[in-house]
Amino acid sequence: MLQKRSVTFTPTAKAVAAADHTAVWTWSSDPTVDFVRRRVAHECLIHRLDAQLTAQALTPIDADLATDGVDEVVTYFFSGTAQSRFRPTGPIGALCSLDTATAWVIELGQVTGPSRDGRGDDDRRPGLPPRHPRGADVHHQR
Repeated sequence: MLQKRSVTFTPTAKAVAAADHTAVWTWSSDPTVDFVRRRVAHECLIHRLDAQLTAQALTPIDADLATDGVDEVVTYFFSGTAQSRFRPTGPIGALCSLDTATAWVIELGQVTGPSRDGRGDDDRRPGLPPRHPRGADVHHQR
């Protein structure tokens, strides 16, 4: 027998209804609902792509969403936490998206500072094991 249940307005639902600039906790230097929405969009895209690859049924990926995914990776994943320090040690290069005419200037170097989980220091520099990728200072152009 099915029972009627009431629906609770959860914090997640509140975040979906919130304005883009609303402050929320995130691990990034962008503590806003907009960052969370962006992160969820890319997370869903990765899982969609994984399922499609498994089923051998790929569909096109929106070029703007893919470009935004690249921007998210170079801006948030390779640049450390908001409290990190960057010291240039490597070459400067360019990463370009031909689909959207977007480019990033990337300078390799050492990122030091607190780890994302807050349990210690994050010391990412060339030569460390792969779980510590090279740091990057990113300049976005569009």
